[in-house]
Amino acid sequence: MSITNFSAARRAGFKITNRGIKKTAVIDMTKVATRTLFMAFNPASGHIAGGAAEATDGIFAAVTLVDASTSNIYITSKLPEEFIVADVILTWYWKSATASGDAKFTARLCAKADSEDIAETDNQTVTTTVNATANKLNKSQVTFDSSKFALDDWIGVMISRDPADVADTLGADLNVVGFVIEFTGRG
Repeated sequence: MSITNFSAARRAGFKITNRGIKKTAVIDMTKVATRTLFMAFNPASGHIAGGAAEATDGIFAAVTLVDASTSNIYITSKLPEEFIVADVILTWYWKSATASGDAKFTARLCAKADSEDIAETDNQTVTTTVNATANKLNKSQVTFDSSKFALDDWIGVMISRDPADVADTLGADLNVVGFVIEFTGRG
C-alpha cells in the first residue's frame, strides 16, 4: 500500500518514520479532515412549472415566481463522491421590485439511488422579509436532514412559492437568480 497523504495517515493512527510505514491498514475516512463544499446552480438551468417563467435580471439568467399563481423551480443533481452524511443547506437568492412584505417558500429535497424509487423526502418552509431597498438581493435558506441519503444518490430540489398563502404578503413577482447547495465533504 502506498500512502502519499502523510498527515491524513497520521490522523488515522499510523506511525510514520523516516523508514516508511511498518504496517498495512485501511485508513478510517471518518478521521480524515472534512470541509464545506458548495454546488451552485442557475435556476434557469432547471425545470420550471406553474406560473414560473424564465427571465433576465440585468445580465443574470433568472426565473420569475409570479404573484398571480403557484410557481415551482426544479433542480436535479448527483451527490458528489465527497459527500458525507450531514445536514444539507439550501440557499437561494432572489430580488423583487417591491421593498416591503414577506415571501413564503416551500422547499423539498428528495433522494434516490440510480435504480430505485424516491427514497427520502424532506420538506421545509421559510418566510423571508424582502430587503427594505427594492431590487436588492434577498437570501432564503433551509436546512435538510440528509441522514438517510447515500453517496451517489440523485437529489431533486423543488422550490415553490404560493402567493395565495396568508404568510406571503409580498404582493409582487420575484426573480430567483441563484441556488447554492452546501454540504460537508471529505477534505
